[in-house]
Parts: sequence; C-alpha cells; structure tokens
Amino acid sequence: MTRRILIELALFGAPFLIFFLYRLATRDASIKDKWPLAALISIGGVLAVGALIIAALLEPSDEGLCFEAGRYENGVFIEGRKVPCDQIERPDYRGATSAAANDPTEPVDPAPAPEPAPEPAPTDAQ
Repeated sequence: MTRRILIELALFGAPFLIFFLYRLATRDASIKDKWPLAALISIGGVLAVGALIIAALLEPSDEGLCFEAGRYENGVFIEGRKVPCDQIERPDYRGATSAAANDPTEPVDPAPAPEPAPEPAPTDAQ
C-alpha cells in the first residue's frame, strides 16, 4: 500500500519536477504566469488517476480461486493460499447446521419416535 501511494505521489509530482528542471535550464527559475501551475496540476492529476486505473486493470483476477485456510499438518504449519476451487477438499459435514441437512434432494432419516411408557401391571386386590 505504501508503495502504491509513493508511486501516485511521484506521478503527480513528475510534471512539476520536469517544469522546474526546464526553468533551471533556461536560467529563469521564477514562475511569472499562473497558467503553468494550473496545467501542471491537471497533467499530474491525469497521470495519477490514469495510473490508478491501469493498476486496477492489471491486477490479477481471483475468479475461479478459493482461499485455503492455513493449517497444521504433521506438526508443520502450512500457510493459507489461493488455489483453484476444484482442488480444495471440503469436509463432509452432516450436522444440523450443514447445507446438506437442508438439501431437499438428500433423503432424511426421520427421528425415531419415543417409546410409549409401559402399562402398569394389574394387581390382585383380593
């Protein structure tokens, strides 16, 4: 992030530096008119905004990639990374909160009905 900010500042300041070097080369370092300042600000702004747009267009796409979280395997930590989605092993959860439990195409085992209480045995009261 810091690098991108510095690049934008350098692109915005480049026209000012070029103009300053031009004035030094012509031995007239004083700015007498206001038009060069307005032109330099616009040129610097166009360069900075153009660089932002180009940088965004050149960013690699994450389409088709999924993030595989970091994990420990055999006591070694493997950092998280982006991999193609079809290479990720997804655990097979069958809990109440899993998406598979709410899938209408999955056969659902009904919960067993509670057993009725036993009837009391008749007593001989004779």
